[in-house]
Amino acid sequence: DIKKNLEREVKFRVLARNKAAVMDALVAVSELDVPNALVQGEAERMVAAAREDLKKRGVKDADKAEIPADIFKPQAERRVRLGLVVAELVRANNLQAKPAQLQAHIEELSQSYEK
Repeated sequence: DIKKNLEREVKFRVLARNKAAVMDALVAVSELDVPNALVQGEAERMVAAAREDLKKRGVKDADKAEIPADIFKPQAERRVRLGLVVAELVRANNLQAKPAQLQAHIEELSQSYEK
């Protein structure tokens, strides 16, 4: 059981590393002008998520914390850029997950939780 868990963990880490490398490559080659309104909106969502995280950690008045959206701008731009590029790749190649693929992925993820 421990061996299976370790093998599963290694598999997920390798997949995550490969996914990150692919996403990095997509960002590097994309010459897309990213709309500032989308970046600003994503940065604001990241600020809201940071406040929510502070609140969950028990920080008093977390919802009033002054968190400038500018600190999230590089990451927000990356997220927006990736979202646009991946959406275009999906559209251009008519990609769609099949229900059986989704079910298999859900089952694989659920195996990491104890029964």
